[in-house]
Amino acid sequence: MLENVQKFDWLLALGGAIGGGAVGYAAFFLLVHFGYYALVLPGALLGVGGGALSGRQSNLIGIVCGLLALVAGVLTEWRFAPFQADPSLGFFITHLQNLGTLTLVSIPAGGLFGFWFGRGREGGVWPRRVRKVEAPVPHNMSEMRVTANVHLKRDMDAGGKWVCQCQDCHEVRSLIGVEKTLDVRPLVRRILRLEEQLEELPDGPDRRLLADEYLKAYDELAEVMSR
Repeated sequence: MLENVQKFDWLLALGGAIGGGAVGYAAFFLLVHFGYYALVLPGALLGVGGGALSGRQSNLIGIVCGLLALVAGVLTEWRFAPFQADPSLGFFITHLQNLGTLTLVSIPAGGLFGFWFGRGREGGVWPRRVRKVEAPVPHNMSEMRVTANVHLKRDMDAGGKWVCQCQDCHEVRSLIGVEKTLDVRPLVRRILRLEEQLEELPDGPDRRLLADEYLKAYDELAEVMSR
């Protein structure tokens, strides 16, 4: 499925590049009619078309668009001003070094723009906007509480305070900061009171019993918040 999506993105990118290059080619000759020499347009618009329809950010697509943009610049200049000695494309390509300075700068500039715009952006741009879909992360509160329970007992035995910063412990601990309903607030006060008592008690059976009560209070809080 992913391979098909990537092929589809490439087809759209190439289609957009061809369309953009054609628009740039026509725009170049239109501007020449008004006295403007904008040889970067075919390559730049080729990149814009490819990047807009690719639906992703890809340096590889950008490189392909950049190379096509160089070709578009050469072909456009050949159609605009072929050598009088031999108007063929082959002769033109083998004598590129004889072109004017502005032309020799404009063709690579069009290729650079073609690469930059052809890279696209994540999700694509208008007219093809692809939303990035993130896979849902499973949220199993019961498993989270089991893990937090083990880590809580481990920390209590080691140093007398729950200090674990793993994701499960963080999520369970963060419930204490949620006071949205009247049912939650008494539980929060109870948890805070138990926490203070745990910090004062030395290690022993009383502390372990209190730690179990502490975690049960968190379980009650989670049940209230899930209603």
